[in-house]
Amino acid sequence: AGGSAIAVAFDGLNYVTGDESGALRIWSVADGKQTFESKLAAGVTQLAWRRDNKQIAAGLANGSIVLVNPADGKPTVEVGAHQGAVTGLQYSTSNTLLFSAGADGLAKRWPTNPTPVIEGFKEAKAIHSMALHPSGTMIVTATANGAHVWNRADGKYLRPLEGLTGEINSTSYSSNGAQVATGGADKIARTFNPATGKLIKAFPAMTGK
Repeated sequence: AGGSAIAVAFDGLNYVTGDESGALRIWSVADGKQTFESKLAAGVTQLAWRRDNKQIAAGLANGSIVLVNPADGKPTVEVGAHQGAVTGLQYSTSNTLLFSAGADGLAKRWPTNPTPVIEGFKEAKAIHSMALHPSGTMIVTATANGAHVWNRADGKYLRPLEGLTGEINSTSYSSNGAQVATGGADKIARTFNPATGKLIKAFPAMTGK
């Protein structure tokens, strides 16, 4: 089973894949067999599984977000979310909110039926990735010009991650939220304190033998 995007259900029983053709498939972890398939309007760029395992969000190359019922694999809601591809999707721990980021430089917060958008904020350049703090209080965006921390509640810009000025392609919080990691075009992985933006550690770039 393959695809350009993948997400595993929180109960570990199923996973979902999506590919550039718009095919979204749900699979059983136990035997690897496909259980459902749907054809979406554009290529799948991001996938997220709600923590109660009752909803899947798919971000598309055309900027749409599609909500899918994992019980039958059928889309239930589609909304035009971004101008350009969806580059990040994550549910809140409460299952009530869905966060999205796009190539248009926008990050948005939606209810999980997601219309209308509750709030959003604008980056100066395209957002390549985003991460929600485990407490739901902060969002980190990875962009073509560094990585930035935002207050989730009001969308207020808080701080940059120290020393990042080039293209950052990915970001993720640790499970306790005490650190945030980034990876960028310079091939160096770094960890930061999200409360201060200060660098904790840089991991040297991998080089070929």
